[in-house]
Amino acid sequence: VYAGALLNGPFAVIAGHNNGMVGLSDRLKLRPLAAAEKGSRAYIASEEAAIWAVDGKPDTSWPIDAGKPVQFRLDAA
Repeated sequence: VYAGALLNGPFAVIAGHNNGMVGLSDRLKLRPLAAAEKGSRAYIASEEAAIWAVDGKPDTSWPIDAGKPVQFRLDAA
């Protein structure tokens, strides 16, 4: 949890980088986020319905816990 960062208020962040992506939401979960995997693909969205719209039913999906980041890494090929 990122108590030292002093991030307060409602927010959700999804950031991509060269090695993958990360998503996190505020500590009170005022802004939702969901994560999912389908085959070798990974998704983070504000709701699971958006993931279904892009690629159908995922193999696994879960809500991202408040204040805890979820990170997906790209495989080094």
